[in-house]
Amino acid sequence: MVHSLILFTHYGGAKISRSRFLASAKKNILILKAAGLADFCIVTIVTSCEPFIAELDNSVQSLSDNKLLLISRWPLFLTPAVSRILCLFLLPLQMLWIRLFNDKPNLFAFYNTLASESVGMLMAALLYPDTPCILFYDDDLRARHSPRRALDLFFWSMAKKFSNLRHVFAVNNLLAAEVSQFGINSSILPCLVDLRPILKKSVNDCNRQLKICYSGGLEHEKGADMIFELAKNLSPDYCLNVTGSGSMQAKFSSLSGEINNVFYHGCLEEIDLISLYLESDVFLCLHTYMPGVFPFKIVEALYYGMVVISSPIDLPEWLSCIDGLIVLPSLNYSLNPVASLLNQLAMTASYAKLHNSRVSYVQDIIEKNCSVLSLALKLKSFSNFSGFYNYANS
Repeated sequence: MVHSLILFTHYGGAKISRSRFLASAKKNILILKAAGLADFCIVTIVTSCEPFIAELDNSVQSLSDNKLLLISRWPLFLTPAVSRILCLFLLPLQMLWIRLFNDKPNLFAFYNTLASESVGMLMAALLYPDTPCILFYDDDLRARHSPRRALDLFFWSMAKKFSNLRHVFAVNNLLAAEVSQFGINSSILPCLVDLRPILKKSVNDCNRQLKICYSGGLEHEKGADMIFELAKNLSPDYCLNVTGSGSMQAKFSSLSGEINNVFYHGCLEEIDLISLYLESDVFLCLHTYMPGVFPFKIVEALYYGMVVISSPIDLPEWLSCIDGLIVLPSLNYSLNPVASLLNQLAMTASYAKLHNSRVSYVQDIIEKNCSVLSLALKLKSFSNFSGFYNYANS
């Protein structure tokens, strides 16, 4: 029996960089991969006011391996505010079209809680009252109460009360607790890792430099200022590779030309980034602490065999048991945060070699909890809806 899934997602809001857009788009791609592995036929409905939305289309289209995969996209090249309001009128029309000319879907899925997705949940409840909805809840808590989010919050409050929302995959405990107050089942899905076999991992020879890596936004909130100060004080025993973009990229580029063991690579394509991960021993994640924010890259770095040194962060139980993750006390209040980091690196040098031999154990934990395959197994249980209720209540 063929089961179908309809996924709604929207790209818009405040103007964002291409790299930030693609980071969000990647999560959608991984969700679709999981649905494909669960043998769903997928219809993807995308609304956007971003000029590089075609890159998402190309990535989604590449997933079509003899499966019915329809992309219905509205390229709304308007201001974000106008785009959002227009979506509220277009989406009900789209839902009516599906109701009239398509077979009944087995499952609706929504990515995030913008007004368009929330209206979609309400329309699904109206047109398909016995078809479950699931939600991938990845909200920006910092911007939630800004004036531009008022419309989103209004429709989301309606969706929580009146939609047929049966299960929410929340990226952190704060969002999970929010939906649980409405009697909605939830589970923590902090990130999805697109797993690949590690073909080659550099051996940490005690006689070579410890290779340190940072990949991400080069902004203060990402800890890039701390990494920059660390780079200026790095001894020849360490090699630091930095990749990403942001307001500090010119500083890193200049420093890379001045110091022999600091290298700035700009923005790397994914295959080159993975190669860098496989060559590296330690990954730095020094975000400014924000409750409920889960950095996707920590899990990815652990999966590729690096020890991760992180600033304080909220951790799910399954991740806190991985001994390759070192969570520091707050560096922001340290008298000398760079000295604290250098001391930690000195202690990590010998540990990184030991951790290398445990990579397969770490991978097993990650694959069980947040891989595309683990999500596929959960989605597959939704196709048999007696099994769905057993899973949702477990």
